[in-house]
Amino acid sequence: MRRLRYLGNEKFIIETVADPIPGPNEVVVSMRVAALCGSDLHIKEQHDVEFAHHPNHVARTPSHEPAGIVSAVGTGVQNVKVGDRVAVYHKVGCMTCESCRAGNLVMCGHGGALSSEYDGAAADLLLVPKENCLPLPDDLGFEDGAIMMCAGGTAYSGLLKARVTSGESLAVFGCGPVGLATIILARAMGAHVFAVDISEARLEMAKRVGANQVFDSSKDVKEDDVYDLIHGFTIPASKTVRKLREMTGGNGVDCVVECSSSAQARINGVDALAQYGRMVLLGISNQFRDHFDFQKSLEPDKLIFKELQVFGSNVFPLHLYDRMVHFMINNRVSFSPMITHRFPLEQGPEAFRTAALATSGKVVITWELHNR
Repeated sequence: MRRLRYLGNEKFIIETVADPIPGPNEVVVSMRVAALCGSDLHIKEQHDVEFAHHPNHVARTPSHEPAGIVSAVGTGVQNVKVGDRVAVYHKVGCMTCESCRAGNLVMCGHGGALSSEYDGAAADLLLVPKENCLPLPDDLGFEDGAIMMCAGGTAYSGLLKARVTSGESLAVFGCGPVGLATIILARAMGAHVFAVDISEARLEMAKRVGANQVFDSSKDVKEDDVYDLIHGFTIPASKTVRKLREMTGGNGVDCVVECSSSAQARINGVDALAQYGRMVLLGISNQFRDHFDFQKSLEPDKLIFKELQVFGSNVFPLHLYDRMVHFMINNRVSFSPMITHRFPLEQGPEAFRTAALATSGKVVITWELHNR
């Protein structure tokens, strides 16, 4: 089989290796779509750090958003069979700890992830544990199945935490792939969606996938007396926050989903929220890997006075998969409109370069022209 391999210093190769053979409780999936995620770019950066310290470091096959068709199964596999269409959950758990038993493989302290600790999906064939193979109905394309495994599932889980309901206002900060998925899903849930970004190209994508209004915050400035925090105590905030509050009758938005990891975007999100508002944090950067430079505060005084709720959300637990599938089918939701570039495996290096551009939406590696 062919697979994409990263050698460091922005160099990729396509190499040919032996086909994987499934052992007990393992499945081989013939790939149809391998989507690229922001985390793939973070992992590539971390590989560069490892190469600098250990020249013999070997990077795992990238991509952790896979969908395809089962081509072989090992002994003990009963949940899927050869020929089944599947999406492949990218977190690998020990399957014995409390978190794994609850379907929260992402919280397993002994597991890992495709493209990080285990070889990922940018290959003709992918070897995975049986538990990671999730049935993909014919009503959903392989592109949808792949994107659901990280960007889409992360957005869906976050929106459920925020308890978004029809008619509510919701601001999405950061219109990369996770933000675009959030817009698509939030609109299907009936929310009025504002999209905020510093990239004109990303804002155009946000409009294309359904955002009601978009705001360019690239030249944001602080303004005085933007809103009343408590008992006539008015505070300064950004021009973007003033616009969002004006668009909501001066009250602020009901929900914020922060997808950029920008400290300023998180501050803007807190300021933009109405009293009793809910905020979900989805965006992460790679800074914590190098410096553990976590943001120390979300301005807790504002959280207290406005009685805000803030949630962190990390991918999605397995038990939400079927619910997400039914939601997408019943509401005729697809993530395909957020895809801006499709590449064959042999153009994997170009796919990675494109995914790093602020002008791109979702980038996928595909094994077929039409993924339905």
